[in-house]
Amino acid sequence: RLKVAEKIIRRMEAIGVPRDRIVFDVLALVVSAMQEGARQTLETIRLVKKETGCPTVAGVSNVSRGLPERKEINNAFLAMAMGAGLDGAIVNPYDERMTRTVAAASLFAGRDAGCRVYIDLMTAAAREAEAVAAGEKSTAPKSTAEQISAAIVEGDKDSIEGLTNRALAEGADAMDLFVGTMTPAIRKLGDLFAQRKKFIPHLVAAADTMKRGVAVLDPALKASKAGSMSKGKVIFATVKGDIHDIGKNVCVVMLENFGFTVYDLGRNVPAEEILAAAKKQGADIIALSALMTTTMMQMKTVVEMVKREGLSCKVMLGGAVVTPSFADEIGADAYGRDVGEVVPVTERLMEAIRA
Repeated sequence: RLKVAEKIIRRMEAIGVPRDRIVFDVLALVVSAMQEGARQTLETIRLVKKETGCPTVAGVSNVSRGLPERKEINNAFLAMAMGAGLDGAIVNPYDERMTRTVAAASLFAGRDAGCRVYIDLMTAAAREAEAVAAGEKSTAPKSTAEQISAAIVEGDKDSIEGLTNRALAEGADAMDLFVGTMTPAIRKLGDLFAQRKKFIPHLVAAADTMKRGVAVLDPALKASKAGSMSKGKVIFATVKGDIHDIGKNVCVVMLENFGFTVYDLGRNVPAEEILAAAKKQGADIIALSALMTTTMMQMKTVVEMVKREGLSCKVMLGGAVVTPSFADEIGADAYGRDVGEVVPVTERLMEAIRA
């Protein structure tokens, strides 16, 4: 791999890319299947750093595939890789144990002068522990419903299915769990996002967690009349010419979790296909996403076609480049700043439709 790295450098420099603009991914190998290869990954980090002077990066979680208690392996590998000179790592930044491993390993890697970062991190953790001991957080056993709510807010995908099954076994009503426990939890997460106390990765994890919980409830919900009722039909699409859909995908999951029927047309969708789907499904709302200024005008095309053909559905817009003034300018019915707003904006549109 060192020879490959040196070959890459020669080719890059030949076309005018300087060495100091090159970062090598050392490709962490799976230790369960290739123990010697995984060990050589650490040696690759040392050699690439020593012989080329270029920084290195690695995706950590790949090393532990196929083994139990993977976090222990990931943490050990990351600490050893940092000792070998690893400059960057692809990890879950919200994993507290991983954060502590980085802080501790940084002491030995010469990356924390005066141990300041480590001290600040551990001091903050100690203060939180003291707050818990002082009763700021309830130490009383939580009910199953409370545990479900906490799992959604914290994005605990591993426990939600077991907790939901337990609640049903305890006699909880599926619709009550959905409306009274899960929906308020995801709404709380949205509020925390608006307050900038939670961020996009939290929303993604929480939405996926709730989706898994709702899947457990699904048979019971479908068996009830209430469970078969939809809050409204939404056509969702990233407009023609735009291939970005991460934000759209999260919005779709959020809306589905709140009881909307969503038809996700995907990305790079022509206006004609969007209108055809709206007509076929009897959509209440068309939701459009765009991430590039070059594709924003496709939104205007859709709005104009909706009005020209006399469709009754509302049009809502979102995306990093879209603004409230643009939405007003092209005659859209609503604008959502981010995934945290998609549910309340959609609910307000449905209220207007039914008024």
